[in-house]
Amino acid sequence: MRHAAVKKSSLLAVVWLMVFAPLYAAPHANKKKPAVAVLRFQNETKNKGLDFLGQSLADSVAARLSKEKKIRLVERNHLGAVLKEMELQQSGLFDGDTVNLPIKKIPADILVVGVYSGQSATLQVSIKAVDVTTASVIAMRRATGSVDTIFSQLDALLSEFIALLTGEDLAELTVATVPDGAAVYLDGNFVGESPVVALKTTKGRHTIQVTKKKYKTAEQAIDVATDEKRKIDLFLVETLYTNRPYASISGFLFSPLSGFNKSTALGTVGIGHSFGDALIKFEFAAPALSSYTYSYKVPYSQLDDTREYQFYMFHIGFNYHFWAGETIAPYAGLQVGYTRILEAEINKPLYNVTEDERLIHIATGIAILGVDIFPASRFVFFLKDVITNRSTH
Repeated sequence: MRHAAVKKSSLLAVVWLMVFAPLYAAPHANKKKPAVAVLRFQNETKNKGLDFLGQSLADSVAARLSKEKKIRLVERNHLGAVLKEMELQQSGLFDGDTVNLPIKKIPADILVVGVYSGQSATLQVSIKAVDVTTASVIAMRRATGSVDTIFSQLDALLSEFIALLTGEDLAELTVATVPDGAAVYLDGNFVGESPVVALKTTKGRHTIQVTKKKYKTAEQAIDVATDEKRKIDLFLVETLYTNRPYASISGFLFSPLSGFNKSTALGTVGIGHSFGDALIKFEFAAPALSSYTYSYKVPYSQLDDTREYQFYMFHIGFNYHFWAGETIAPYAGLQVGYTRILEAEINKPLYNVTEDERLIHIATGIAILGVDIFPASRFVFFLKDVITNRSTH
C-alpha cells in the first residue's frame, strides 16, 4: 500500500510538471530581448580635433551593453545602408520627445544616440534611447567631464540607463519646481528642465537636485519602489540679493536720551537697488514729534515753558551682507545725511525769534548692525497632489 501511494504521488508530480510548468515558464522563455543599436556620437564642440570621440564614446557604450544578458546588441554592419541616414539626422533626435525614423529599415528595437559639446576640459555628453516602434524617447542622461574622465563618467550612469532599456524594477517620477525652468539632476545626472514629467528611474534610493541661475540649489533624497509613481514639488529660494530694485516701509521708536519728555514713532520709506550682497538705498523718515520743557525761576514761583519739535531725516545708506545662511543673514551698514528739526508752537511775541531760527539742520551718520531672518525668502502655499501607486508581486 505504501509503495502504491508513493507511486501515485510521483505520477501526480509528473502530471503537474507536464501541465503547469510550461505555463509558468512560457512568459519567461518567450520574453524577447530588446535589440539595441548604438550610433556614432555627434560632435557639437566645433573642434574637429575631437571628432575621434564620436566613435570612441559609441564603442564604449556598445562594449558595456554587450555584457548585458538582457539585451541583444546589434552590430553596426547589420544596420546596412540605413546607418548613414540615421547618423545624418542624429541632431534632430535631441529636439523633442518623439523623432522621425525610417522604422521599417531599422533592424533594432532601440536606438542609442549621443551628442557631445563643450571643450576638452569641460565636455558634456548626452545619451538618449529611442524606441524604434513608437519613435519615443524612453531614457536620456547626461555626463560631464574632461577628455580624460568623460569615459568613466559615462560608464557610471550606464547601469541605470540599461535598466531603463530593459524596463525592469522601474519607478516613475514627476518633478515640478517654483519657478519652473530649473535644471533637474537625478543622482548627479542631468535629466531635463522642470517640469519633468514621467521620468523613469530604478527602484531604490535616489537624490533629486535642481539648479537655476539666481536661485539657491535645492536637493531632496527619496526612496522609490518598483512601479511607484511619485510627484516631487520643490520651491527655489532666490539667492540672497540679486541685481534688482529695492523698496521698504519701516518704523522706528524715536527716544532721546535726556531732556525730552516723551518718545514717539518715526515712519521710514526707503528705495534703492541691490548689487550682489550689497545694497544702496535712500531713506526718508518723518515725522517724529517730541517735546522739551524749559523751567524758569521768577519771583516767588517757577515758570514752565514746553516746546514741540518735529524731526525729519534724509539719509543715503549702504548695507553689506557679510555672511548668508539658510535662515539668517547678518549685515553691516552705514547711513549718512542730515536731520531737520522744526521747532513748533513757540511763543514768538515773548521770545522774539525769526522764522529762520526755528529750523535746525544737523549732519548725521548712523552705523548699522542687523540680521535678516529667512533672507530673500517668500511665502508660498502649495496645493499638493501626491500620487503613489505601489504594486505587489
